[in-house]
Amino acid sequence: DEGDQRWLDMAGNAYSRGLVERYTSAVRGPVVRLRIEPRGDTLRGRIEGHRLKPNFAYQVKLKGLFEHRKAFEAIGYAGRWKFPGRQTNFTDGDYRRSWRKHRAEAYLFFDFLLTDARGSVVRDFELNHSLHVLWNAARQRDDARSADMVPVWVDASDPAVYVRPKGMATLELIWAEREKVRYRRSSDTIHLPPGRYDALLTLTEESFHDHGEDGGWWATVFEAPVSFVITAPKGDEKR
Repeated sequence: DEGDQRWLDMAGNAYSRGLVERYTSAVRGPVVRLRIEPRGDTLRGRIEGHRLKPNFAYQVKLKGLFEHRKAFEAIGYAGRWKFPGRQTNFTDGDYRRSWRKHRAEAYLFFDFLLTDARGSVVRDFELNHSLHVLWNAARQRDDARSADMVPVWVDASDPAVYVRPKGMATLELIWAEREKVRYRRSSDTIHLPPGRYDALLTLTEESFHDHGEDGGWWATVFEAPVSFVITAPKGDEKR
């Protein structure tokens, strides 16, 4: 998704031309490794990334495949829908009424990654949230609970990485806004219904609603096929 990629870090610092060239290199480009548990009461696994964009935020999503219709719709009804174009925030009703369901995307944004100054990250994940978007409370919306904010220091001092290196690190506060229509109570956790899932696990760049030059537009930059089975917890076979 090259045309929509973001070339600013999570604090809005612009990357250098050298970083862009290295990042897009076929020889020394990014590496992502993924491991998932093939069976469990929810999707669990680990993502390991190297040479990703430094000090950067990525959304972790499960994306349905329309040919696996039951799983596709289970993912969409727990998460979000998208149709071709840049319009967002489609509802369950929009999907049900659509005559072009095969063109829809069903996805569940359930976790996120924050890379370090080298573009590295290791994250153990568990699917128990349905999220809408990420915000930076230090620069944008600060109406989240302090317990929901993830503090991260951004070191933008390397002239090989940044156009305008900074002498001091900045403290950024990243938080995830929930997909509110999927929650009855704030204490709820989100789970997929039991069954087999053949889908894609994707990484999408978080653009922080920064639509100016190099701000990006939620580009999907990694995709891997996954297959797993969700089992009903003991005593809850009807869930």
